[in-house]
Amino acid sequence: MTQALNLGLLGNNVNTSGQVSLTAGVSGTLPLANGGIGTTTLTANNVLLGNGGSSPQVVAPGASGNLLTSNGTTWTSAAPPGISTTAGGIGTYMMARYDGATGPITFGATVSGVDLKPSNASGNNVGSAQSGTWRCMGYSLNSSVSQNLTTLWVRIS
Repeated sequence: MTQALNLGLLGNNVNTSGQVSLTAGVSGTLPLANGGIGTTTLTANNVLLGNGGSSPQVVAPGASGNLLTSNGTTWTSAAPPGISTTAGGIGTYMMARYDGATGPITFGATVSGVDLKPSNASGNNVGSAQSGTWRCMGYSLNSSVSQNLTTLWVRIS
């Protein structure tokens, strides 16, 4: 398809620098090949995603509190992972003593909850072994050493 060019109209939309005014000199949808996005309207509050040589994809916010998350291929609006309000639930923290056979346990290391005992700052047990997998948020020596027994842990699974 070809379109006739009206030089008189074009001339009226060129500024003193020789550039065409995008507000007065361009009409319709600006295609991707010319720097546009291939659409004239966007839904409020959606996020645009690049889509190669095609018009952008959009992700709607979804439910209140959703997060923009990746599944490894694209982005989606998804509810955040649940945080438990029950002591010892996934996402909860505890002060605990590490009673495992090896040590020390350094920041970021993970251990089985069976090797952790909720404890006070002095290392005295105040509870029983836990279930799940826990991440060390400090530094903890094993129980054969009489110092630094208690540290902060977060349950990750």
